[in-house]
Amino acid sequence: MKNKKNQSKDAGVAERVLSSCCEEAAQISIAEAKASDGACYLELKTLSRSSPSNGFWHFLEQYGFRYGDGRCRPLLPSEVIVILRNIPQESINMLSAKGFFVQEGYILHYLPVPPNCLSVPDVSDGSSVMSSDYAISVLKKVMKQAYIIRSSRSGIPNFESTMIEANDLQVTVAEYRQVRDAAKASRDTDGRFSIKKDGKSLTQVQLEKLRTLFIRKGTGFSSRSIVTGDPYKGVGEIGLPFEIAQRITIEEKGHTLLRAGQFVRRRVMDGDIILINRPPTTHKHSLQALSVYVHDGHTVKINPLICAPLGADFGGDAIHIFYPQLVSARAEVSELLSVEEQLLSSQNGNLNLHLTTDSVLSLRLIPALPRAQHSESQWTGLQLLQTALPSKFDCFGDRHNIWQRQLLEVDYSRYLMQSIINDVVTSIFFRKSPFEVLRFFNSLQPMLMENLYTEGCSVGLEDFCVLNDIVHNIQACIQELSSLLYHMRLMNNEMMALQLEKQIRHLKVPITNHILKASAMGNLIDSKSESAINKVVQQIGFLGLQISDRGKLYSKTLVADIAILFQKKCPFSANYPSEGYGLVRGCLYHGLDPYQLMVHSITSREVIIRSSRGLTEPGMLFKNLMAILRDIVICDDGTVRNVCSNSIVQFEYGKETGTLEYSNFAAGEPVGALAATAMSNPAYKAVLDSSPSSMGYDEGDTALWSQIQE
Repeated sequence: MKNKKNQSKDAGVAERVLSSCCEEAAQISIAEAKASDGACYLELKTLSRSSPSNGFWHFLEQYGFRYGDGRCRPLLPSEVIVILRNIPQESINMLSAKGFFVQEGYILHYLPVPPNCLSVPDVSDGSSVMSSDYAISVLKKVMKQAYIIRSSRSGIPNFESTMIEANDLQVTVAEYRQVRDAAKASRDTDGRFSIKKDGKSLTQVQLEKLRTLFIRKGTGFSSRSIVTGDPYKGVGEIGLPFEIAQRITIEEKGHTLLRAGQFVRRRVMDGDIILINRPPTTHKHSLQALSVYVHDGHTVKINPLICAPLGADFGGDAIHIFYPQLVSARAEVSELLSVEEQLLSSQNGNLNLHLTTDSVLSLRLIPALPRAQHSESQWTGLQLLQTALPSKFDCFGDRHNIWQRQLLEVDYSRYLMQSIINDVVTSIFFRKSPFEVLRFFNSLQPMLMENLYTEGCSVGLEDFCVLNDIVHNIQACIQELSSLLYHMRLMNNEMMALQLEKQIRHLKVPITNHILKASAMGNLIDSKSESAINKVVQQIGFLGLQISDRGKLYSKTLVADIAILFQKKCPFSANYPSEGYGLVRGCLYHGLDPYQLMVHSITSREVIIRSSRGLTEPGMLFKNLMAILRDIVICDDGTVRNVCSNSIVQFEYGKETGTLEYSNFAAGEPVGALAATAMSNPAYKAVLDSSPSSMGYDEGDTALWSQIQE
């Protein structure tokens, strides 16, 4: 119940809480004390300056211990818990009405410890060694302190022992929580760069230059909240909780007569323009300007379509919201960062907005509906799209033909629906306008959501069952690959590696065909996504090649150690010889034996280490790129230069050297910032890719997809 701004008030509340439990505590005050080792505790003190009579503190026996002499007496955490539990309900109601809530959460009962898989161990890749997590060392101190307390007890501890144990645990646990709190540690830029506050390490000029390398967002007109989805609102809208809207003000410009220096502020209302950002910011589309609508919920709501450029989902992601105050700031945000102005990606020129998985699923499952004019004829799912298309809209492609908004020819294959919608939206963007694209999505998505809520989609255990003939054939083929893996260990042959990858691709084809043609899961996944196919294959088919000695962070000797371990554990085993070479033929649906699970755990662990290596702070890669490239701009003579050193980086930009083609980029264009945003997001995806396979999309994948279609 401590409040730094009003300690006396809260102290009075604590005294009333204690006095409500027993009459003897009416003449006692409560204060916070600190031991020499830094441990804090509550201390009881008599109001009278004279020494209390013998047995004055005996009334505390009902809460723990009766011991104590003199005017002061420490209050143990265990005693506080009992006191809180004995508070009458009437006192709790009175305290709640005044804004004070009695709870046991003030005293820590359990220490939250992350699982081992989230800690970064000492790992060497042959050239460098990763540093260990310092929090592990501090956690060992906590465990050691707990062991000392348990081993030193020979019975029920007395008052003095309990007090010492509580203080010792508090100090060690506080140190652990301070180290584990990564958010606070990441903001300590001075400590990370060994900057002493007395100015002896770096001069003030150097310190200011160092701070400019970090892009920081700080403003009083901002908020942070968990984001949830609302597909029935527009793509360019954002739902703001009323409890936030009533606390944030915006400067109002109107015809009110004001004196010099006066200004008017109002609360956030429907239609106001705000700026959102979902950290870490890896490209410029992570900043979006949206229009506010106020609701009575407790989370910020956005349309699911806007999640793609933000890199967000609805699994607990939080976004930062900024409220521009000046008219010029609101105009700049609307003109530069609105959704319609950021429909095209600065990285590849493709559209940033795509139908989400739920919308695509509904489009695949949407039933035929009767026409309003002719009850005997039926609407198809894609024919309903024309109600959302712009008027007098034409679009032609290899698998669709739209004339005057009418669907004349469309390929109804479910795995092509997403690509057809993308072609249609792209045509709307270039032939109509960005506003027509938003109108198309805002009209189509509510219809698809209504259909999904009405029809639904179910996946059962039978969708995970594959024919035994297919499973046995795959197992036999994996057995044959064991000899190829054996020769690969003896010699580093690139041709053998390519042959192995090709064979594994072909083994996935029967499983993929089952998923897309005979399983309800085919409606849930993107059939053109190689990573999505691989994840389902691992579930019901086989895990595939898990560990290898190419492109991994762990030591190359680990691969050989796994093979030696397998030979020791299973010297006469002929059932799983491929596992000795890192190729696991079991699947997650049927379960893994202990050895297969160990091999799979190694590759999962490697992904976690790879994702954390070099990315100690979210957005660090983007910040470093911006620090290097933000001064690279196009000059009046058409060259690309560094404005700091005036050095030439490129003679021409946006066209081939020596051609007379006119450049579309004006002088002053920050092409270095564009390069940073174009590189950072793909780099993050490559580093944080959870797939254990290092194979990319190449001609072999194209051949695999063609075979699946057949």
